[in-house]
Amino acid sequence: MAMDKRVVAVLDAIVNDSGITGTKLEEQFCLTCKQLSYTLKKVNDYLESNHFDRINRLKTGKLHIPRHVIEHFRQNTIVNDLKKVRAEVIEHGLEISYDYHILGEELEKRYLLLNCLRRVLEIPVAKNILAHYNNVMSDYLEKVGNVFSEIEKRFKIQFTDRQLQELIYFICFVLHRIDSGKGLVNIPSSYADIIGSREFTLMQSVISKININSENELVFLTALIQSSNIQSIADKYFHLDTLLLESVVAVVDNFEKISCVTIKEKNELIEKIYQHWKPAYYHIRYHLTNTSSVYDLVVKEFSHLHEMVRRAAVPFAEGFGFD
Repeated sequence: MAMDKRVVAVLDAIVNDSGITGTKLEEQFCLTCKQLSYTLKKVNDYLESNHFDRINRLKTGKLHIPRHVIEHFRQNTIVNDLKKVRAEVIEHGLEISYDYHILGEELEKRYLLLNCLRRVLEIPVAKNILAHYNNVMSDYLEKVGNVFSEIEKRFKIQFTDRQLQELIYFICFVLHRIDSGKGLVNIPSSYADIIGSREFTLMQSVISKININSENELVFLTALIQSSNIQSIADKYFHLDTLLLESVVAVVDNFEKISCVTIKEKNELIEKIYQHWKPAYYHIRYHLTNTSSVYDLVVKEFSHLHEMVRRAAVPFAEGFGFD
């Protein structure tokens, strides 16, 4: 018998906190009393179909879960989680040691950390998870928040609330790693052009406030800002990247030819695409992949449109050496 995601999540919560109450489960998963009863019924149906004892609700509000159920699911959860962790670690060119330390390049560890943080921030209990790391972040949160306020003013840009939350948490973790002696020793050659850029110069004057003096760290943080989904709030065309803008124009022209459609308000569309194009370009260039992509859904639901856009985007791929 298969279980849906909510049933699995509730069972996992009960296994990991045998003293949890029904009220706490309702709050944690945003369930009504009726929805929780239905979910627990599904949990028990699954347990019985696999020859386990049922979970019972006590008059105190707590749940009674048999010890053998806890032991079985904890063991299987740990094994399955380790397999998933190991697979993702390997994707980043890293490895897990026998004592469960992650070994490899610091830059790849940060890519992995960023991907994990993004996924955590997507789930309802993100605050509870991040609260476990207050001892790491408490020394940095206020300083980093002030730095990003300064970045918005100097760069004349505005981060979305979600992007700002992600960046502040991530930089707090990075600062903790730097203070623990885990700075960047090497950076890829693809980062070389950052030094001397307008963004790099502006970052130099801002980042010193959080005691970052290493050029490698400054380059890394500049790349992070360049690849962020931001909106310009002033000087709309003054700092445009000419090559990127030309590639957007070429792609829109291509799309019109392929689709046999004339786009109204074409300049407005070009401007909006450029706002997404620039961070996307830096994401690809610096290998800052985004795990929350809707690519698979788009290919499945809009395959014909996807194919036209893919063909239209050839100038972008060829112009910047991407596959």
